[in-house]
Amino acid sequence: MATPTFSSTPAVLSDCDSMTGWTGNSGEPDADLKKEGAASLVFIFATNGNNDAYFEPVSPVDLSNTHLRLWFLATNYSKWDIKANGGLQFFVSDGANTGYWYLHGKDTYAGGWVLLTIDTARNVDAGTKPVMTVVTRVGIRVTTTSKPKTADNTWIDLLCYGDGYTITGGSDGDKITWQDIADADADTTEGWGLVQKINGIYFVNGKLIFGDGSGTGSCYFADTGEAIVFLDEPVNANLYEIKVEGNATGTTKFQMGTKSGSRGISGCLIRAAGTQDFDITSTDTDIDELKLYGCTFLNADSIQLPPSAAGREVIDCAFEVCGEVLPDTCVVQYCNFINADDQGIRMSSESHNISDCSFINCGHGVHIPSAGTYTFDSLQFSGCTYDIENSGASASVTVNAINGANPGTYENTGAPPGTTTINNTKTLKVTTKNTSGLAIQGVNVRIEKDPEGTLISEGQTDVNGEYTDSTYNYLGDQDVLVIPRKKGLTNNRAFDTIKSTGLSVPFTMLRDKSVNMP
Repeated sequence: MATPTFSSTPAVLSDCDSMTGWTGNSGEPDADLKKEGAASLVFIFATNGNNDAYFEPVSPVDLSNTHLRLWFLATNYSKWDIKANGGLQFFVSDGANTGYWYLHGKDTYAGGWVLLTIDTARNVDAGTKPVMTVVTRVGIRVTTTSKPKTADNTWIDLLCYGDGYTITGGSDGDKITWQDIADADADTTEGWGLVQKINGIYFVNGKLIFGDGSGTGSCYFADTGEAIVFLDEPVNANLYEIKVEGNATGTTKFQMGTKSGSRGISGCLIRAAGTQDFDITSTDTDIDELKLYGCTFLNADSIQLPPSAAGREVIDCAFEVCGEVLPDTCVVQYCNFINADDQGIRMSSESHNISDCSFINCGHGVHIPSAGTYTFDSLQFSGCTYDIENSGASASVTVNAINGANPGTYENTGAPPGTTTINNTKTLKVTTKNTSGLAIQGVNVRIEKDPEGTLISEGQTDVNGEYTDSTYNYLGDQDVLVIPRKKGLTNNRAFDTIKSTGLSVPFTMLRDKSVNMP
């Protein structure tokens, strides 16, 4: 069991071990009920109406564009007003103006310790927002609709501000896991609440950076089969992120899931619980290993991967309702892109390593931003508005589809629009034999669109009884009617479909006894 080291942690305004700097009704330390340090602070909120507790720092604090955080617990919440009316509020003041953010009410708070979090860049719900660079007072307000019992009923701990923390530590033989992070976070010497394990699920409430991008430290992380959920909180739209970065001296290895043969299994589920989506950023070229196997990403925004190198690969992962995946030249194989916000994945280099992937119900499956010739190796498309987007200005894009790839539609969105050519040559084959299984040469074969009747291909069978056309350019499934004819043989026809594998239609030809054969 590895012990992670946290750095760049939130800045502490008050550890709530004492009433120093605090004002609130009957406030005092409580060493028994706490989240970190030596104690929490407990208050008696027994007024019918507004009940405040606030902290005044020694000097003004810059709380602009950050996240204010406070552990909170109450037992009198049945007496609160609802959230829409400000049952539980955060407030800040600069001495002249005070602004209030509504966080909870009796209709949303279910009891127990919760980490109150607010994006200080948000507009306030009541009052007048102060100058956030010179905040002189930070507090909470509980608004009740009937008088609570006069008893200890409200606890707070660790008032701080910040976006997240950096994680380092572990070794090749003892890698950090999600459990290790949650355990270290929950320890009373830390108590940040950024990663909490509840009922087997890891809930994340901030930005997590794996690796020491500005120093020389190392980070070794690996885990399987866990569920990670970014909480639905009033946070900044750009807060939630898992970032992996390294340095030239230390070692950075990050892995979720395992590899079995050439396939990825036992991965982690990472999703956003609300409208605040999350980013996965791992573009640093000093990352020694980035391995994502069998993982599922739901409601991610941007997912950025590093350039191709040994130890960097994404295999058998699913990206559902996500933003565009930016793989650079990293290996991306056996992955599914489902209901993408628009583009599934960006193919930014002719030397990409994207193969054996499926694109399902995406606005644009593959996004190509630059002119060039790109190979689609076993890339399957189903239900996409457009399989390909060519966004380059006047960009000439050629797509060569191989190994069953089936791109068929494209959109040129550059200004001005470019051109896109799909080369997806498939073989059309018709075989004719008699009832003894012997090849019949010289049968006239016609393949036409069904039901239009437009000619697709025609010719005669050879000495092997085969007619083959290897020039058909496949741009999507095409229903066809296949007609073989030869004097002295009965008329035949077959309805079939040209698919991404081509077409192969066998016929057994019968003698037409009504015809006087020479």
